[in-house]
Amino acid sequence: MEGICEYCMRKSIPLEIKVVLMSVLIVAGVSSSGKTTVGRGVAEQSGARFLDADDLHPASNVAKMHAGVPLNDDDREPWLDAIRERIVQAIADQQRLVIAASCLERGHRRHLIGDSSPADLRIAFLVVSYQTAFERAHARHHAFFPETLVKSQFATLELPGPDEPNVRIFDGEANLEPLIDEISSYFSSPI
Repeated sequence: MEGICEYCMRKSIPLEIKVVLMSVLIVAGVSSSGKTTVGRGVAEQSGARFLDADDLHPASNVAKMHAGVPLNDDDREPWLDAIRERIVQAIADQQRLVIAASCLERGHRRHLIGDSSPADLRIAFLVVSYQTAFERAHARHHAFFPETLVKSQFATLELPGPDEPNVRIFDGEANLEPLIDEISSYFSSPI
């Protein structure tokens, strides 16, 4: 049996190779960067469950955004906690989960990552220009996020840096299918 170590064969030690795939991927970026579209595509391609973190916002946040008022950190705290709960549960259950969530600030990303290793959780951060985000937001008519809030997203944005090993930047203006393929590979690749 080629490829099996001699010691294992002599000792009759069963050789089991187990590939462990990363549990959670967050597709992040400003509003209208493509988080939901890309996230759904990656989840479908990877056989993972998909969660749009917008669905976890408390009603007060939804009302505030609908009125065109940007959220502050106090508003985001219960939302970030709800996302982190889903992350911890998916990792504990060894379930593959793709989440679409803005994660614009380093502190937000640190909160969501917690003590998770890059083997458990990674963030694919989609970068788009202001013009692209504004045009996409204007064209899609989001249920509670008007295009007027895109400017506040860019004002809040802190791009990921090299000190964030769980995060990789992707071009959110790239063609959709190759982008989904690239991020799916990132989600499925070992460390």
